[in-house]
Amino acid sequence: MRQSVTVRDGWEGIVTALASAEPETVVELERGTYSGSSTLHIPQGVTILGRAAVLDFSGTGPVIAAHDVARVAVEDETIDAGRADIPFCRQPGEDPFDPSEEQTWVEWGLIWFQQTDRASLSNVSIMGCGKTVPGVYVSESAGTSLESLQVDHARHGVVFANARGGRIKRGQFFENDLFGIVLTQSQGISIVSNRCHDNTQSGILLVSSDSEAVEDNECWGNGSSGIALQRDERSPDAASHARLTGNRCHDNTQSGIVLFSPDSEAVEDNECWGNGSSGIALQRDERSPDAASHARLTGNRCHDN
Repeated sequence: MRQSVTVRDGWEGIVTALASAEPETVVELERGTYSGSSTLHIPQGVTILGRAAVLDFSGTGPVIAAHDVARVAVEDETIDAGRADIPFCRQPGEDPFDPSEEQTWVEWGLIWFQQTDRASLSNVSIMGCGKTVPGVYVSESAGTSLESLQVDHARHGVVFANARGGRIKRGQFFENDLFGIVLTQSQGISIVSNRCHDNTQSGILLVSSDSEAVEDNECWGNGSSGIALQRDERSPDAASHARLTGNRCHDNTQSGIVLFSPDSEAVEDNECWGNGSSGIALQRDERSPDAASHARLTGNRCHDN
């Protein structure tokens, strides 16, 4: 079933269509710009198909939310939050953090999937949300697929927290205030063929997480390392596990790839060059000084670091 929304219907037309949508409905947006400030809540089994529509958001966020639902999707649209007033707080509705708490963990994003099953984003661009929240935040969810996603000038590009299964593929994450891609306390997420560059911290960060594949990514010009694996300070006994293959990490301020007390199956066929420190570095995580690094390194090429 399809429900069409026109530019004349506006943002409220999208809200109305979603409120009445049954499972397996596609809410199709006419090409054009839709301006609004309220959150778009996606119900069970519903897809928002943008057809190159632009969501011009001016509220406090999130822009799109899906909680406790399965098989929801957002496709082919741009979110522009340049006019928004996004608060710096742990979750919407809570007291804002003090600016001095800039390293505090934020647990939501402009697109926020929480306790979802098989949710997906494809061909979506997110811009303008500033330093307060990630572009996409996926928490306590299973089987989430993000493909051909672009996020720039956000707090982080994408965060998976306490998630299991899924993939981040062919995305571009750049000029974000902290990291491009973050997995924290997550399992079975593959990170494949992404481009992460010019982020203030690392391009890709795994924190006490397991990834089936971190492969064919290119990470360059980041303010820390290209790819980093470390332990969560809340779970210092939980190592990160990942198979890193075929990645290209260059011109990062620190190392191309750095592993802090990991237990990695393989680090192979990566190329790391022009980085400000090491091409590939293994060291003990200060959170777990008794835990050595374990990894099998084969076929890597490191030069001009």
